[in-house]
Amino acid sequence: LVGKRHLARGNERVRPLHPLAVVAGEDRSIWQEACKFIADPEHVRAEWNEQFITKELENEKWKKFFDTFEPDPAIEPDPATGKARPLTDEQRRAVITDEDNTLVVAAAGSGKTTVVTAKVAYLLEAGLANPEEVLALCFTKEAANELRDRVRDRVGKDVTVKTFHSLGREVIKKVDKKKPPVAKIAVDEIKMLEWVKKVVQDEAQHPAFAMEMTRWASYLTTTRTILDFPDLASYERYVREVEPRTLKGELVRSCEECEIGNFLYLNGINYEYEARHPTAPTASDREPYQPDFFLKDYDIFIEHWALDEHGRTPPFIDQAKYTKDMEWKRAQYDGEKRKLVETYSYEKRNGTLLRKLEDNLKNRGVRFQPRVGEDPLQRLRELGQIDRFSKLLCTFLGHVKSSQHSMEWLHERAASSPDVERARSFLILFERVYERYNQYLEERGEIDFHDMVNKAAEYATSGRFNSPYRFIVVDEFQDISRSLARLVLALVNQRKPEARLFCVGDDWQAIYRFAGADLSVMQSMEEIFGHTKRLFLAKTFRFNSAIAQVSSKFILKNEAQIKKQVVPASVVSEPCVFVIPAGSPSSRPLRTIFRIIAEKVKGSRCEVLVLSRYSQFKTMSTAGYLNEELNWWKEQGKSEYPNGIVRCDTRKNHRGEVVRTIHSVKGLEADFVIVVGLCHRLYGFPCEIMGDPIIDIVLAKSDPFPHAEERRLFYVALTRAKKAVFLVTDSKNPSTFVSELESEDHLVQRIDEAQCSECREGVLVPRKGPHGEFLGCSNYPACRNTKPI
Repeated sequence: LVGKRHLARGNERVRPLHPLAVVAGEDRSIWQEACKFIADPEHVRAEWNEQFITKELENEKWKKFFDTFEPDPAIEPDPATGKARPLTDEQRRAVITDEDNTLVVAAAGSGKTTVVTAKVAYLLEAGLANPEEVLALCFTKEAANELRDRVRDRVGKDVTVKTFHSLGREVIKKVDKKKPPVAKIAVDEIKMLEWVKKVVQDEAQHPAFAMEMTRWASYLTTTRTILDFPDLASYERYVREVEPRTLKGELVRSCEECEIGNFLYLNGINYEYEARHPTAPTASDREPYQPDFFLKDYDIFIEHWALDEHGRTPPFIDQAKYTKDMEWKRAQYDGEKRKLVETYSYEKRNGTLLRKLEDNLKNRGVRFQPRVGEDPLQRLRELGQIDRFSKLLCTFLGHVKSSQHSMEWLHERAASSPDVERARSFLILFERVYERYNQYLEERGEIDFHDMVNKAAEYATSGRFNSPYRFIVVDEFQDISRSLARLVLALVNQRKPEARLFCVGDDWQAIYRFAGADLSVMQSMEEIFGHTKRLFLAKTFRFNSAIAQVSSKFILKNEAQIKKQVVPASVVSEPCVFVIPAGSPSSRPLRTIFRIIAEKVKGSRCEVLVLSRYSQFKTMSTAGYLNEELNWWKEQGKSEYPNGIVRCDTRKNHRGEVVRTIHSVKGLEADFVIVVGLCHRLYGFPCEIMGDPIIDIVLAKSDPFPHAEERRLFYVALTRAKKAVFLVTDSKNPSTFVSELESEDHLVQRIDEAQCSECREGVLVPRKGPHGEFLGCSNYPACRNTKPI
């Protein structure tokens, strides 16, 4: 195969020739080929490479190699032969392709691990590389160990298979002639958190830091404003779940009011929340007038209005009624205008709320006496805010170390943050903690995991490290960060034009932005690494056509995702994605699901995964407890799991319930998947609270498509199943994802629980008979009750 870099180097050697009078025989055909090459070298290169791949595919040696390659445990044997499936044509082409850079975009369950293993084995057996010239990079030790063992078993040779961090440490060791010690606080999250908390406490002894902590505390509950919500129900649900509570401990009506209350408290201004106005008249058609805040020492009232820059209310508030009520309240201060200070929701949105409030109060003679020192810190400790702030600092610090962004760059990003003042306040505090952290590592001569990668990239770029690797293979490429990409690029650049980069990933399963992954690296690989050949693994060995159609249509709503046509493992005509509403005290959705599964498998073996969005299992109350349902099966005299279910892959959490988070099962599969807790809440699915927006300053830019990463996470859940997926959703507040599937896809079927009137134990579920669909008792054959649909 001819790489584009080789082509460019060859073109540099081409020189114009004097016209020849006569070119005859074999020379003429050679001359014609040369002219063709000079006229369009890229086209000729592509033809050569395609011819080479075709010859390799037809070569008996490689046909046997691909037909008998080691079985992938994730891929079931061929049902016709019972033997390991031979590699597909697209898998073989991916293995043989040897461009400068190759990106294999793989579907879920398409045998990515097999392709990565086969690629390394092919390089060695074809004599294209010596073992010491091959580097395979994985994200976990388990994946690295598995790949290393599989290559050794197949070709009897060892190649370098490492995680990115272990590679970085090895590079540093070779250059510095010693193994770099890793700081204990860098490998222990608890110790790191305790260290940061201690630094915050120490720095708070300095007036400037303490003053900024006071300012930061004013912003602790800031998030979205009332103007950001489309309807009253979603706003009230948001306020109810956030539970805005001031540093004085009082529950207020909005996050904006909470911010104002904290501001007053931290600046030593006494206030009463919603105190009754002393002189406003009362009427039978109006509740007593209670302004938002009353500053008793100054006889000043503060009213916060839910208005945008143009004086408009949110769409769910009656504009005329609100305006009339606002004018009545203002009229209570006629002749005493200085008594009323007004603030607006749009000021919160544009970052001027507290600054304007401070100016207005000072103009009215209000004295500011900031509470610094132990008093506000004690209040923050009591409310758990010191711990939360320290965790935020830890997370932010890790991302800054990884990205190597300067403080100047961070301040520039903060300037475009949704809450500029809050972001600036955070960065002032963070900068001091960051200085202390780097000083701590330097004094002890230690490094952290981010240094492993960054220093290694620096050594490779400068030439202090001489890379032996001509072939670099990267698995799960969608999870790569910018810092890891810099290291890979530095290694590739050292060995140009011979270097080859081969990456496998699935952008539809990119779910680790919160950990620093940057999907744009995969999406713009050619811009970063140079000419890139993009191939696809479209054939999945896992799920059927119904799951393939529903999941693909769902993920491709986001046009930024790379388009691919998934080829299913089998073709079915009936729905295989089921929606089970739950929420009423009598609902038993998991019992219904287990009965449906038992009927489907008819005593044969199967496995079930029960998944949730959150590790804390916050959502299981809407679905019924899994333990309770499993215990019910035992009480019925049945096995631990319903008939046929030999393993329910779960993990117990601190409350004794069983669950696997979707993040934890990426790469796994089961015959049936049950996704629980699908509701429309802040901590529903999709999640409406995506962590502190401060983190967005340092993370890769998020996809502008709404809930893009949550959509990919939901796709991962759908595609763990081989045979069917059951989505347990809140009947009163269903997940918007579930509602979308139901409204747009005929291969999604809703199963409403209807208790059987005969046995009073089963529920009526859809069934197919010789005369069409009908409802039958899930307790069949013990109960034969049926009902027409």
